[in-house]
Amino acid sequence: MAESTHKYVNDLGVAAYILMFGYAVIGKKGRAIYFECNDEKEVAQFEQLILEYQPPNEFYTFDSCLMFLKKMNDQPVHDFDETLNKTVTDLGIAAYILMKEYNTSPLGAKVIGKEGKKVHFSFPEGKGQEFEKLSYQYLPSAFHTYDSNLMSLKKIGEYMPHR
Repeated sequence: MAESTHKYVNDLGVAAYILMFGYAVIGKKGRAIYFECNDEKEVAQFEQLILEYQPPNEFYTFDSCLMFLKKMNDQPVHDFDETLNKTVTDLGIAAYILMKEYNTSPLGAKVIGKEGKKVHFSFPEGKGQEFEKLSYQYLPSAFHTYDSNLMSLKKIGEYMPHR
């Protein structure tokens, strides 16, 4: 049997994306996350996945929305109208809603403030039910899996296998 090949990426988003395709993480050193490829076909697919991650890949867009929300300064909302505003307490759901605004038929949701992990949105009148439905669509989606991969990869400690 041929010896496996170790490949790495230096971007957490790319690593989370590759993890979705079943590649095994075998180590982490600094920013580099190492994966195992069992043959040349897997190496070629691994390298293709890195290229696929670039814009307009939806996972790249989701990650960009997530980073925007994480880096956004707290900005409370004072005139909160429940008929035109909603609060989301999960950054993944908030990023998913924001990302969906890039679709061909957007809801019209806009971020109007943030307090810690609470993200406040506005949306057009009469769209509250659609907003709620969209937020629940996140849970069984591949974007939830991607976000879970991001969180897990952030938490693993440095480790490199011996060859």
